[in-house]
Amino acid sequence: MVEYYYVSAHDHEVAARKGIAWLVREARATTSGWVAVPHVSNMEAIGRYRGFTTLKQLAKPPYQGSVNGLFLSLITQEKLPYSYQDRPVLVIFPPTDYLDALHSIPDASKMLVVPWSRKEVQQWIDENDATILNDPPEWNKMTKTAMRRS
Repeated sequence: MVEYYYVSAHDHEVAARKGIAWLVREARATTSGWVAVPHVSNMEAIGRYRGFTTLKQLAKPPYQGSVNGLFLSLITQEKLPYSYQDRPVLVIFPPTDYLDALHSIPDASKMLVVPWSRKEVQQWIDENDATILNDPPEWNKMTKTAMRRS
């Protein structure tokens, strides 16, 4: 059974940071994970966030790379995998139709959605009983550590 989560933050960069920190933590078990954005240009823009420079490599062919000792692969609307291969999936700023397509791909271990607005993904949250990722005390430290390494 896939575990579904979402991040709610008014600041998009903060929300993306929480997502990356979550992926780094969750991908340790398999040493790999997926980052899903609507288009490669979205990954390029996210890669410009402070501390996200190593993620820029995912925006260039072959759209994968090593980040914090983890092998990450990029998913876009134009390039969907057949299976998540039991790896965690971080979905950043998905429009509703893209999130539906991502949701239909089998074999995710866990999925975290970082929405541009909660309203866009509310139906997905309700249908999948997604859990909001709260901010336990270790998140601030974990987020800073993940960003420092990226």
